[in-house]
Amino acid sequence: MKKSQTKSIRSVQDILRKGPFSQILASNQNNRDLREYICLQLSPISAGHCLSAQRHNDQLTVHADSPAWATKLRYQLASLLAESDRHQPLKGLKSVNVRVKPNSEPSHIQPPRPEITADTSHLIRSLAAGITDEELRKRWLRLARQTN
Repeated sequence: MKKSQTKSIRSVQDILRKGPFSQILASNQNNRDLREYICLQLSPISAGHCLSAQRHNDQLTVHADSPAWATKLRYQLASLLAESDRHQPLKGLKSVNVRVKPNSEPSHIQPPRPEITADTSHLIRSLAAGITDEELRKRWLRLARQTN
């Protein structure tokens, strides 16, 4: 009796990798790697608002989640462009465009509120007691309330 041979089961990703979509998958992976690299160069808060990055020849396009963050990223990425020859993934860049991703909901990430220890709070209150400028004293006391 002859054994029937079954074809091995291939994953969808395996099929796509070897099919006509292989270039799209490779490009997508390159874009993810580029975004990850750019996010490492940004502050942690700014990196959370960088949604995607694509490089086309000597131009980098980055998408932000809101107009305000696009502006902030534009300034931060301008300094990165000035040093682009020092960063291998960015070598040869001539321009950086920051765009707002259409239909993206702005993330409502709040910067972490500084918290201080009770001892530091006590020290700040003592300092505030010796300040004669009323407005400055109020600000120091407001800072003293931000305890753990």
